Amino acid sequence: NNLDELTQQLMMLKQAGVAGVMADVWWGITEPDAPGEYCFDGYIKLAGLLRGMGLKMQAVMSFHQCGGNVGDTCYIPLPKWVLKVGE
Repeated sequence: NNLDELTQQLMMLKQAGVAGVMADVWWGITEPDAPGEYCFDGYIKLAGLLRGMGLKMQAVMSFHQCGGNVGDTCYIPLPKWVLKVGE
């Protein structure tokens, strides 16, 4: 599954001497439904996995849409409630 694959990839980075990884913390994932209603579950699990492997995590807050450019394989829109405000 994806967790096993991620764990293997992180182990290879650790073995190569990498000290940590950077992760975008997407607004569209962490506050999707309403202002002030947050969900960081996936990021907390990632931080725990990295900590357990002795790797550091640099979190980058990303307040823009992910995807939509040439070659992008991921799409994470802005929160729905933000888009409604703009209508």
